[in-house]
This record gives sequence, C-alpha cells and structure tokens, in this order.
Amino acid sequence: MDAPGDDFVERFRESEQRLQDILDNAPAVVYVKNLEGRYVLINRRYEEHHHVGRARAVGKTDHDIFPKEVADELRANDELVLGTGRSVEVEESVPQADGTRTYISLKFPLRDADGTIYAVCSISTDITARKRTEEEIETRVRQQAVVAALGLKGLANDDLQALMDVAVERVARTLEVEYAKIAELLPGGNELLLRAGVGWREGLVGHAREETGHGSQAGYTLLSEEPVIADDLRAETRFRPPPLLLEHGAVSSMTVIIHSHGRPFGVLGAHTRERRTFSGDDVNFLQAVANVLAATIERKWVEKALREIRDAERRRIARDLHDGVLQDLSYTAAAMGLIMLKAEGTGLEGDLQKAIDAVRRAALGLRGAVNDLRLEEERNRPFSALVESLVERSRRMDPACDIRLEVQEEFPATLTALVVGDVDTGMLRVIQEALTNARRHSVARNVRVSLRVEEGDLVAEVADDGRGFGAESDPGVGMSTMRERALRLGGELEVESVPGEGTRVRLRLPMHDASRDATRNERRQG
Repeated sequence: MDAPGDDFVERFRESEQRLQDILDNAPAVVYVKNLEGRYVLINRRYEEHHHVGRARAVGKTDHDIFPKEVADELRANDELVLGTGRSVEVEESVPQADGTRTYISLKFPLRDADGTIYAVCSISTDITARKRTEEEIETRVRQQAVVAALGLKGLANDDLQALMDVAVERVARTLEVEYAKIAELLPGGNELLLRAGVGWREGLVGHAREETGHGSQAGYTLLSEEPVIADDLRAETRFRPPPLLLEHGAVSSMTVIIHSHGRPFGVLGAHTRERRTFSGDDVNFLQAVANVLAATIERKWVEKALREIRDAERRRIARDLHDGVLQDLSYTAAAMGLIMLKAEGTGLEGDLQKAIDAVRRAALGLRGAVNDLRLEEERNRPFSALVESLVERSRRMDPACDIRLEVQEEFPATLTALVVGDVDTGMLRVIQEALTNARRHSVARNVRVSLRVEEGDLVAEVADDGRGFGAESDPGVGMSTMRERALRLGGELEVESVPGEGTRVRLRLPMHDASRDATRNERRQG
C-alpha cells in the first residue's frame, strides 16, 4: 500500500483543525486525557476558565497543573470512568485566582474500533453563578427562619435577657462568626455595657464597657445612625477600635442599632478574627434581628407603662373606696344601729335589722374588694409574706373562722424565676379566690392554707371543713376562674369536695430543672 500523499496529510490536518475549531466554539469546557491521565486535547474554554494554555496543558497531568487535593479529586473521577467503562456525571470544584469555580462534568470513555478504552473525554459546564445563587437563597431562607423564630420567642416570652442571650447565639451561628454581642446604652449616654454576648472571655458579659461616640465601633454606630461595617479594624480611621475587640483578635466587624422608645437601646454586633467582607444580606439579617429585639423592648416598655398606670389607678380606686364609700357605709350601719334603739316597740325592728345586715354585708364585700385591689401593691415582698398578708385580711373579715397558714421549709422565698408567667400574682389570685369561696359559700369554721414543694412542683392548697359540694353541683364562676389562671401558669388545679365534709383546692405548678437545683441550694445555704 502506498504511503499517504501530501494531499491526504493536508486533509487530515485540516479535519483536525476543523475539529479543534468546533471544540473551541463550544460553550462548555472540553478536554480529553489518555489512560495515564495526560491531556491530549483541550478547547479554548478550558484555557479561559483555568488560565492554562495548550502548550502548558497538553502532555501534562492534573497534578502538574492543580493543587494536590484538586488533582486527586479529578483523577479519581477519571478512574471511575475507566473502572466502570460507563459515563458518569460529577460535580467538581476547581480553585482559581478569581475564586473557586464549580462544574457539572459529564465524563465518558472513548473507545477504538475493537471497543478498547483509550481515553476519557470530559464536557464540563460552569455552574458557579447558579451554585452561588442557590447558596445565597439558602442563606437568606436560613436567616429569615432565625428571625422568625426569634420573633415568636419574643412574643411568647417576657424574659428579655433570655431573648438577648438566644439572639447573640443565633447571630454567631448563622453568620459563622466567633463573636456576637449586644451593647446596651447606659443612662447618661457615655458608655455601652456588654449586656449579652457569645465568644467573649468569661466574666466580661454584664461587666465590660465601651465608649460612645468615636471611642468604639458601637458608639460610632449610634452616632452615624446606620449600620457600620469594618473590613479591617486595624486600619480604621472613623473610630477607635475598642480594647474589647482588639484583645480578642477581631479583624472584621459589623454593627447595627437596636432602636427603642425615645432613644436607642443599644447596638447589636458580629465580629470575626478572619478578614471578611460582610454582604448586604448579612447586614439585613443583623438589622432584622435587632428589629426583633427592638420590638420586644418596646412592647415590654409599653406593658410596664400600662402596668404602672393600672397600678396607680388601682391604688386610687382602693383609696377612694376605703376613705369614701366604705367609711360612709360604716357610718350608715352605726347610724342605723342608733335608729334601731329608738325604734324599739314600733314593729320596725325586723326591717331595720335586715337593712343593717345588708349594709354590713356590703361593707364587708367592699372591704374585700379594697383588699383585692391593694394586693397588687405588695408584689415585691416574699411570696410567703404576701400569702400571710392575704390570710390575715381574711381573718379580719371573718373572725369566727379559724384560718391557718402552713409554709413548708423547702418552699422558696421567691417564685418569679422558678416557673413560667407572673406566678406570684397568679398563685395569690387562686389562693384568694379559694379563701373567698370558703368564707362566703362553704360556711367553714376551719380553713388551712399550705405552701409546699412536692416532687419538683410548687403546691398551694386551701382546705376547709365547710358544707362541700357533690359532682353534680355547679362549682360556679370562681372555680372556672381559678382553673383558667392555673392553665395560664402552665399548672393544674385539683378540686376535691365531699358534701358535708368540706373542700380541698390544690394548685400544682411544675418548676424548671434548674429551678429545682436552685431551690435545693437555697435550702442548703439556709
């Protein structure tokens, strides 16, 4: 057979060039490697994406071009094709000078006429932008979920400090930073207190302070009234980086304002030891968390203001009733007693006595209402003292009834931190309602009020020896009110009553695990 002529060689070269032109115009990255993993063909997209020319790539392996961990991954994918003889689709990440690129690569074997594999071909599509978009969407969704969860927690919980502690923990975890903080603006406006934080040395939260104004990033944030981002604190000229950040090696930092009524509450910040450029989404997330905190703070301020107004109005009403209406009723009852003496023998004695009894009942009921109103004024006293005061008032209203109070030694002095809700007021109201029922309806001569701890629960019980009621009887509105209060406190109301033998009302409230430990420690120290 004659050797191929010049025309044949030229046509072969032309066809090879046409093939190269076709591959160079393909929108994907295309390359072919032989069995040893050496490149035998690459297209222009490969050169552009990897910044590697043909002269450098052809005849070389991935280990000659890329870092070892990247080359190992690429070679493993090629060997998967060679080992199975089938096409595979894989996701590959290749670091470049302008950032890591991600590809979806279809790899398939090339076979000769007898079916033997002699090379691996890869057609790769750059999905870096799509991947980045997916990650950004996933990040935004995750951030929005955190904000929503904090918002629900703020609505469901009155404990602002607990919400702040959770908020800084979620900020640090979501933004993947080493430090997060809430700095509260102190009265006078010259300092900020580290009110809550994550990552700081032990003992700093609740004690460390920063300057306002240009003396710290947090102070500058309040001054500028907008988010402040510092890519490198060491190069800052707008404000003096505070020792708190420098001593912890913080490099990049982001802070936003926590707004509140009248003036800002403080600043929420996120800080990292690695240089980082915080994105607009990062800023929006941090501000959204700050807004949740601000809304909770505002709600608590409004509730406090309303409570103060309500308490002041309650005190005024109690004072007016006591000094006015109650005194008038007492005077009326006394005056009618004198008239009763003058009416002897007139036949009006019975009607006058009924009227006097009605006035005295009205005075007694009014005195009870005044005592109820005044109960709120004593909320800062120990709980057992509040109950003792309540029992003493009940004794004065019904001197013929023997009302005793028994307080177990283990019963805690303060309840606010032990169970959910306004437990002092809630428990007092239940005890008060039970005492009122015993005094007014049961015709009891003996009533026992007891406070104790039972199997990790707070228990308040009111037991009387009155007339009682059966299962078919309607316990009345008072009992329904007590059950509703118990449910709001997360507890349970147990009522036992036997006709002719009396009634036992028991309020049971579960304590938190930590509260049980605190109660035990308090008992030991006592």
